[in-house]
Parts: sequence; C-alpha cells; structure tokens
Amino acid sequence: ELVLATNIDDETPVDPVALPAESDEAETAGITVRRDGLLFTPSVPAAEIEPYLGQPAHLVAFRQSDLAYVHLHPSDTQMGGMIMFDNTLDTGTWRLFLQLQVDGDVHTFEFTEVIA
Repeated sequence: ELVLATNIDDETPVDPVALPAESDEAETAGITVRRDGLLFTPSVPAAEIEPYLGQPAHLVAFRQSDLAYVHLHPSDTQMGGMIMFDNTLDTGTWRLFLQLQVDGDVHTFEFTEVIA
C-alpha cells in the first residue's frame, strides 16, 4: 500500500471550530446507528443495507488538529447486522461520517470520537 501526502501551510491563521460533543448514536431519515468505537449497529436489518460504491458502508474520519483524513471500508467479518471496521485511529479528536445506502438513498451519520 502506498500513501502520498504533503503538508501545505500558507501561514494563514485559522480559528478552530468546536465540534459537537463525543457521540455514540446518530439518526437520519428515521434510521438510528449506535457506535462502540469503530463498530456500528444500524437500526435497519442487514438485508436492507445495499452496497454503495461496491461496499456495504464507508467511513470517513477527519482529525480536528491537522485534518488528517482516513477513508475506511468495513471488515469482511459480519456480526449480526453490525458493521465493523478493523482499523484504529490515532490519538486526537475525530469527526466520523458513516455512509449507508438503504432503498437507493445514501444516508450519512455523524459522530465525534475523542481518542486519548
């Protein structure tokens, strides 16, 4: 695996933006997702979750301090309707965006994760 990255700093001061408090549950369009770390449990049956861009789910994470970006696909391991991501995130405050497709609509669930 190869990752290309560069830091760009134009020295323009930027005021930090406060993120919502750490959260373990998100709801959109009547669907609730509960979270324990990188293990997500949607309120809809697993059979109703449709592949989106070839995957059952996508997780995008941004670290607040430096905007580090991570895009993850779920593990091949299925556990009773839970969606598991095998990766770990480094220390920091992260904003997580989980995307699932149900009935042809893509739904985005937002979480805040603080890792000490």
